[in-house]
Amino acid sequence: MLSYFIFTFVLKCIKGVSAQGDGSSNKLIGSMLPDFEYVTMKGEKVSSKSLAGKVIVLNFWFIACKPCVAEMPMLNDMVQQYKDKPEVVFLALSFDKCDQVKQFLEKTKFNYQAIPERLPGQEVMYTGIG
Repeated sequence: MLSYFIFTFVLKCIKGVSAQGDGSSNKLIGSMLPDFEYVTMKGEKVSSKSLAGKVIVLNFWFIACKPCVAEMPMLNDMVQQYKDKPEVVFLALSFDKCDQVKQFLEKTKFNYQAIPERLPGQEVMYTGIG
């Protein structure tokens, strides 16, 4: 359900229609993504600067979200389809902590660069957002 909501929200923003239907999201179209920096499960830093000029496919998910988990094989297929295109980057921002995501990914294949809520030793995972 969350994935459907996010997908619907993104579509409405792209079309310039806010959730209220008043067109207030028009200011989002063509605007720059705010600066951000994430650390993946592999300890790699990913930032707006390192991804400049690339197509970024973002997926927001959490372990208890059954539709999120159900869509992972399809998302893995998409990664496979674009594997030879380094200009396309797949990021999966989870609302779960690092140890939970690690345990989950040991059992479930997900080919996006996984970014947990927090990595050990980090106070705040997501920066530049909000």
